[in-house]
Amino acid sequence: RRKLIWSGVDVQVEEVISTTILYSIASSVMASLIVFVFGLKIYIVILVGVGLFVGIWIFMILMLNLLIYRRTESVENALPDILDMIGQNMITGMTTYNSLWVAARPEFGHLAIEIQNAAKNTLAGSPLEEALLKVSERIKSAKLERSIKLIVQGMRSGGELPAVLTGVSADMRAERNL
Repeated sequence: RRKLIWSGVDVQVEEVISTTILYSIASSVMASLIVFVFGLKIYIVILVGVGLFVGIWIFMILMLNLLIYRRTESVENALPDILDMIGQNMITGMTTYNSLWVAARPEFGHLAIEIQNAAKNTLAGSPLEEALLKVSERIKSAKLERSIKLIVQGMRSGGELPAVLTGVSADMRAERNL
């Protein structure tokens, strides 16, 4: 369930598991029948069936991990730019909520979508801090999680959040360049 959330796939866990089971059993049976028709020994037929069954599950898990990795990379590449934009918007006098909403541009991809969802949840009555923390739960990124915790702490303490965000953004860019 967690991996599906991190990958950004809007599919139910039960659907993924049932589809994978269906494909792995059908493929195993068909491959075993083909190997059996060629007259190979029974242990080779069983080995091919079990191997294909396990192979399809491994393939599904690897694809899910690849989706998670690509989404995380996309988010971490856009994170310095969006943090800098949020900080600059706050310097001009926007509230934290408005800064987030304006910074969630389509070119930021997955991160923009999650920030827009957080803003929508805020409009629906959820506190902004809670909505932001849910963003870090939906994307597997330590950098994003630290950045969101920093934003939430800055909002609670009333500190100089724009300067902190632009500083963190500059540090992330320097780290990426290294």
